[in-house]
Amino acid sequence: MIFKKLILAQTFLGICILFCAWPAVSRSYFVPEPAFGKAGEAEATDSLTSSPFQLSLVPVLGTHSLYGSRIVFHGSVNLVGGYTGGVNGLEMGGVFNLNRKDVRGVQMGGVFNLVGGRAEGVQMAGVSNRVKGDVSGLQMGGVSNWTGNAKGVQLAGVINMSKEMEGLQMAGVVNTATESKGTQLAGVLNVSSGETGSQVAGVINVSGKVKGLQLAGVLNHSSGKTGSQIAGVINVGGKVKGLQLAGVINVADSSDYPIGLINIIKNGGKSFSLGTDESGLAALTFRSGGRVLYGVAAVGYYLADRELSYAMEAGIGVHLIDNNTFSLDAEAVDRSSTDFDGHEQPRASFMLLPELRMGSHFGIYAGPSISYTYPKRKDAGIDKIPGWVLHESKSTGRALHIGLSGG
Repeated sequence: MIFKKLILAQTFLGICILFCAWPAVSRSYFVPEPAFGKAGEAEATDSLTSSPFQLSLVPVLGTHSLYGSRIVFHGSVNLVGGYTGGVNGLEMGGVFNLNRKDVRGVQMGGVFNLVGGRAEGVQMAGVSNRVKGDVSGLQMGGVSNWTGNAKGVQLAGVINMSKEMEGLQMAGVVNTATESKGTQLAGVLNVSSGETGSQVAGVINVSGKVKGLQLAGVLNHSSGKTGSQIAGVINVGGKVKGLQLAGVINVADSSDYPIGLINIIKNGGKSFSLGTDESGLAALTFRSGGRVLYGVAAVGYYLADRELSYAMEAGIGVHLIDNNTFSLDAEAVDRSSTDFDGHEQPRASFMLLPELRMGSHFGIYAGPSISYTYPKRKDAGIDKIPGWVLHESKSTGRALHIGLSGG
């Protein structure tokens, strides 16, 4: 019990120093120490010497007393915390480690590490690592990592922040970098204002340019050139070179391969059509997409006498032939016919739709379709299968049939 209380007190002390005393710490420890004596002695007083080892309880209370800030140690042990000129080897601190200049090797702090120069090697802290200069190697913080440029791996429970990042950034909540040449993985948010390799986030990715893949549970946003985007809800891109896949909406200046319910592509196309098919469905269909792929969304009402009077449809299409007077498209769609009272009859269809265009706004299309109807067993036979039936199961209501669509 006493040991647990000591650990809690130690951690609390470290957090208080980190978040409450940071401005004072940074001003006093992360700048060259003031010169004293004659004017010519300024350079000498700021130079660093080396020593094999130091042991301290707290800063200025240890084996090297007031001179530790002018010495680079190969081994440094701080029972609570210590302050050195730098480390070239191993440093361990029960609560914190403070270094006026560079750290090379391995640094472990129970709560935090603060480095006024660069860090090379491995840096681990229970709460936070903060490096004023660049980091090369592995940085692991229970809560956060803060640095200038980083090359290697940053792992944090909550947030990683760096300028240029080359390697892997992984955080439980947020990764931020001015430019990331590697991969950002975050539970919630990745942000890179410049160029990014790849981004994977549970919720949102934001970047200037993306060379590789953006993968997010909700939203991807890229203002420049983009490789591929996959999002549960929305993708927003500039010039998308690869696949753009979204559960609802894709937006881009140019994207040849968007897959979504709605695709707003600046150099693509959008159209509305009124059409019908062999089942007697009168449908309003919205098609939108790029120069190759497009999305299909439709709502309709059956003019024929049916138990299930309403239908909704979604799918994907591809432009096989596309010129000013004639086009040939192939579409794969899924339709759900319903009475909005618990009964439905889904069907999947594949259609070939040749279209004769009359100017830039109007056209007439008609083509064959093959469909597979697959209702739940309780809805089997609720409505007659339309068209030319190739196969039908009376017990399950499932059927393969051929029809015709036009509009």
